[in-house]
Amino acid sequence: SDNVYDSAYIDNGAEMLLSATGFDRGGPDKLYYKEFDKPSKNNGVAEHMDSDLNQSAFGKFSWGPFKLEGGHNSQNKRVPTANFGQLFNDPQSHIENGLSFVTLNYEDRITQNWSANASLNWHRYDFLGDYVYGPPRKVIQSTSTGESAGGNFQLSNTSFSSHKMIFGMELQDNLRQDQDIFGAGITDSHQSSRYGVYLQDEYSLTKSLTFTAGGRYDHI
Repeated sequence: SDNVYDSAYIDNGAEMLLSATGFDRGGPDKLYYKEFDKPSKNNGVAEHMDSDLNQSAFGKFSWGPFKLEGGHNSQNKRVPTANFGQLFNDPQSHIENGLSFVTLNYEDRITQNWSANASLNWHRYDFLGDYVYGPPRKVIQSTSTGESAGGNFQLSNTSFSSHKMIFGMELQDNLRQDQDIFGAGITDSHQSSRYGVYLQDEYSLTKSLTFTAGGRYDHI
């Protein structure tokens, strides 16, 4: 297992943070499952079938009203229990996961009564699974990918006494929603998007009581 962490503060007010973690766990050499205790299933013993390799990295940079973040995580895992009716103790059976993201945020007071908050984001998720069935031995591979990008923008105003007016809009574009199961003839691919706008008023009736009213429109 490894962990790396570093941070820095720059004279102009910028801050930076970088971190990375990882581990490679082999797991027990042998695991016994009485449900598979047959000569044809290695007498119920799964050998070197519980390994787990995991790696991740993260970075953050901020300067004034701006903040940029990004990260990635990946996993390669063997499952010793022969899930989904697979062949027991087959070393090719495994799953892989990967997740990546980047976000950019801006938050600042524009004038005495106006504040702005905006962000852009990108996300991606990848999955791969090798599933072994038989007899006769057959490998079915399942893959899926999800990728999206979007953003939001918000303005708030406190010009009116005891009122906080908020106007905002959001957008998300699902660039990829894909799934393929090779060996089973299943392929599915989609794209979708949504956006929304909203308006809200927060009225402070007393120090401990606030009345909130607003409206929102979403399109999918």
